[in-house]
Amino acid sequence: MFIRKRKKPLTLQKLDTLIPRLSLSCKQLPYIKQDAAKLQKGYNGERRLDFYLQSLSNNYYILSDVGLEFYNRKFQIDSLIISPHAMYLFETKNFEGTLTFDTIHRQMIQFNNNQEKSFTYPITQADNTAYLMMQWLENHQLKSIPIQTYIAIAQKSTIIRVQGDDELITKYVIQAEDAPLRLIHQDKQYGEATQADPQRRNKIASTIMTHVQDFSVNVMEKYQLTKEDIKPGTRCSSCSQLNMIYNQGKWICPDCGETSKSAHIATLQDYFLLIDSKITIKEAQRFLKISDRHKVYRILKKSNLLYDFKLQAWIRTKNKK
Repeated sequence: MFIRKRKKPLTLQKLDTLIPRLSLSCKQLPYIKQDAAKLQKGYNGERRLDFYLQSLSNNYYILSDVGLEFYNRKFQIDSLIISPHAMYLFETKNFEGTLTFDTIHRQMIQFNNNQEKSFTYPITQADNTAYLMMQWLENHQLKSIPIQTYIAIAQKSTIIRVQGDDELITKYVIQAEDAPLRLIHQDKQYGEATQADPQRRNKIASTIMTHVQDFSVNVMEKYQLTKEDIKPGTRCSSCSQLNMIYNQGKWICPDCGETSKSAHIATLQDYFLLIDSKITIKEAQRFLKISDRHKVYRILKKSNLLYDFKLQAWIRTKNKK
């Protein structure tokens, strides 16, 4: 049972918003597109694992994309499953070609399209996450629970090879489609050794849901951009151009003829994602490309925003995260 469903990662949302608002001459654009493609691929792999995990019974509580913090150290779990017997942490890898797990040099090597790349050893990463999870549970006075970690390979076509300890890799690394059966089998073994504790499962799940965070990167800072690098303009939902014109209470796209009464909502969301969590009337005039201050005031007032008198700016309401 999914009690925290997966959504598009916030950093990926920011990059997808950022790309069409940058000039084609922007030097950082190729790197931004490359990073967005990597994040999208990872997100696709995680959703593929979700597809298989949905076959689990309601005894298993599934939390997707769990971000937690322990003494200022942030850690993230792609998929976390809690049963009455144990907790299971899944790290998803969406790689093509051949993956070699080198237990001797503690490396993961991908060979694809005649290219070889080395990546962070995922088993070390998984073990560190499990340790932080255990410490986090203890810090919140929650009962101890067995923790099992897995590396889920999202692509069926990915070839897995081992250099070193086959048994170790077999324990950790599985195909995403095999995840439910492997988990059920492991949980049965835990069940034979320990008594089921659904109250512990419920308590752990509710505590995590209280503290879970959506981590994201400050993309403006990472790519050394300023708000002047971000092209203003109201986005057309049909052709994605930033040229919509506001006239007589509605937006009109001169490129494709699309009309909308609420196109400014998505545009303001772009601003909040990329530039600032608040917006003044003057800044809204610039970003929406409307010279009339009174029109902009009326638009902001109808946009489910709150006016903060201390900041002298409009801010999003809490339900507009």
